[in-house]
Parts: sequence; structure tokens; C-alpha cells
Amino acid sequence: MIKTNRCFVGLLGLVSMLISACVVTAAPAYRAERRPLAGFIKAFQDISEETLGIVRNCNTDFETAEASPDEVTARVAAGKAFYEACRERFEKLYAEADKILASPPQKIPQDRMPQTSLDTPTFDHRFNRELARCFVLTALYHSGAGGAEQAVKTLLLMNWFGHAISRGMGEVPTLIDLMIGIAIRKMTCGEVLWEALAKCGFSGERLDAWTKALNSLDASQPSYVDSLECELMGTLNATRKALQGTSNNDQMVRLMQHLPAGNREKILGPAMEYLQAVNERLLNIASVYRASPRKMREATIAFVETLESAMVMRLSDYLNPGAKIGQILASIMIPNFARAYEQYLLARYRERGTVLLMQYRARLGKGTALPKTAADFEAVTKSRIPADVFVEARTACRYVLNEKWMMVYSLGPDQKDDQGHPVNDGLLFKVPVRLLRP
Repeated sequence: MIKTNRCFVGLLGLVSMLISACVVTAAPAYRAERRPLAGFIKAFQDISEETLGIVRNCNTDFETAEASPDEVTARVAAGKAFYEACRERFEKLYAEADKILASPPQKIPQDRMPQTSLDTPTFDHRFNRELARCFVLTALYHSGAGGAEQAVKTLLLMNWFGHAISRGMGEVPTLIDLMIGIAIRKMTCGEVLWEALAKCGFSGERLDAWTKALNSLDASQPSYVDSLECELMGTLNATRKALQGTSNNDQMVRLMQHLPAGNREKILGPAMEYLQAVNERLLNIASVYRASPRKMREATIAFVETLESAMVMRLSDYLNPGAKIGQILASIMIPNFARAYEQYLLARYRERGTVLLMQYRARLGKGTALPKTAADFEAVTKSRIPADVFVEARTACRYVLNEKWMMVYSLGPDQKDDQGHPVNDGLLFKVPVRLLRP
């Protein structure tokens, strides 16, 4: 009897081992070699590639023309699937949402600026973009299923994460961190959020709290010049390391392999001096023309053209090869910061427009007629419609109320009025009138 039991136990152990061998644990979608996430979003860092891939089952190009009924259905289904896969994470997140939103992300650590370098690990931004799309889809599902408050919280929390990414989450951010953060902020302050705010009767207290949270994010975010300085400092230090042979950045190493090792030390000083001068000029352009994106773009193009013209080899360059190397590196690595600044402004417009919509909903009395003019809208919200920074005259952004839409928009970088087009114009908000009627 005892012998039989031992055999049985042994057989169970063998079966257990075989079952364990057949179970494949899904690897996290977030790449392990990248900088880990921090804060509340870290709870999603271990989701599988399969779960994250839910977002690929539908069209998530949220800024194009209106989605077809079939596309909306697919988006809602994907949002429900992602929420169900991450339900426990979301429920914990919603319970802490008010606390998270009340405190802006930490600022850029200025004490680490001198050591920042582009050869340090970055975030897995593929993951961050797709996670943001999953959050938007989840909010769309909640909004259609009667969970408007959950929808708004989902989007405001992801918007908060976009701000955190732009600020480096405790480290000095790069330009790509800023741009991914901007993309997330534009994605979350869009159609899904605006419609959830428009169609649901949130209390004035709740709307005022969300307004305060968005205003706090806007007031505490670094200036664009500060963000650009982080990128330029990182590039400068990465170049110095590459010339010294201590860089871990593969792109930098490949770039420097064409320079004989014995000559790198000789050209280090002059090259760094030239790159430092380029950085100072770029920061000056960004600072002087921050009130005029068009002039910033023109000044940037003119400066880049001078760098490109310096690429021509002259006899004097053989006497000072370090400066020439600096010119070549500057022309290769200079960021398109004028374009980035335009996106920075467009993201801020969407957030400020969301605040205007919240203020409108908070102060709209029962039976109040829809405001026909910008002055009527400002009277209800008790706030001014922002000036259009893309128009040299700095006139106010357009307010439009027609049979289909209520919207506020900027003309955008092309300075053409496309009647509130989601891509060509800079939307502050745009909601269907049918959701606003008393």
C-alpha cells in the first residue's frame, strides 16, 4: 500500500513537471533594457504583448475625419477587451485618481543637467504610445457603457502621464520624451474626452476639480526653451563621450568610427566649442521667437542653411579640423525644434480648450440657450478665449456654433481657416451640438 502511494505521488510529480513545461509565461510588452516607468503607470508595465496588441485590432488614428460606425464598434470592443484584461489595475487606479491628479509630476532635475547624455537608456516609447491608445479606447468603452466619470478619469490620468514623460519622470528628458509626451497629451484631450464632458451632467464641484488639475499641469510644465536645453545638453555630452571613446550610444559610435582614433583628442576642444556656440544660438532663437512660431520656423531654416553651407570644405578647414567636425556634427544632429514647438503649442491648446469646455459645462444653467458668439461663450465661462499664437495679429481663436458643432480652434501653423479641421487647424475643443442642447 505504501509502495503504491509513493508511485502515485511520483506520477503526480512527473505530470506536474510536464504541465509546467508546457506553460509559457507571456513576456511583458515593455522592453527590459529600457528605462523603467515610475509612479501609477508602472502597474501596467508588466502587461503582455498580447494584451497591448489589442490596440492593433482597430483604427486608432483619432485625429483624422470622423470614424465610421464599424470603426467605432471595433474601437469600443477593443476598449472593453483591454479594460477587462486590466480590470484590477484600473480599479486601483480610479480609486487613487483624485489624489494623483491633484499633484503635478515632478519637475526636471536641474542638478542632473550637466551630466545628462543621450547615451543613457530611454523609455520604451513604442509601449507608451500604444498604452495611451489603449487608455483612449478604454475611455470610449466606459463612455458608451454609462461610465462617463471613469472615461474622464482614464483620459486625465493618461494626460498626466504624458506630462510626466515630457518632464523625464525624475531624469533629464530628451526631445523624444517631450514629443511622445505631447502626442499622448493631444490624444487624450480629444474627441472622446470632449464628448464625455459634453453629454454627462457632472457636478460643478467635480468639473472644477478637474479644471484645477489641468490648470496645475499647465502652470507647472517646463517652458519649451527649458526642454530644448535638456536635449542640446544631452547631445553635447554624448558627442563629447563619443570623441573620447566612452560612449554607449551605438549611433554615436558608428558616427565616430570614421575618425582616426589618434585625431579625436586633437579635434575634441574645437569641436565642442563650435557645438556649444550652435546650442547657444538655437536657444536664443527659441527664446526670442517663442511668441511667433512662424518667425521661429523662418529663423531656424535660415540658421540651418548657414550650417549646411559650412559643409563645403575650404583650405582653412585643414588648419582647424576640429571646428569643421563640429560643423558637420551640428548639421547632422540639429533637432527640428521649430516643428516640435508647434506641436507643443497645439497640445497646450487642446488642454486649455478642455478647461474651457469644463467651465462651460460647470456654469451652464438648466434651459440656458447655447452661446451664439464668442462674447456669449466668454460670458458663460467667465474666461477669455485664448489668442491665436499662429496669427501675427494675435486675434482670439475662432469660436463657432453651427447646426452640427460647437468648437473653438486656432488656424494652426499654416494660418489657414479650415473650419475646425482636426489636423489642419489647432482644435481647442469640438463637440456635437446634439450633446449640448438643454
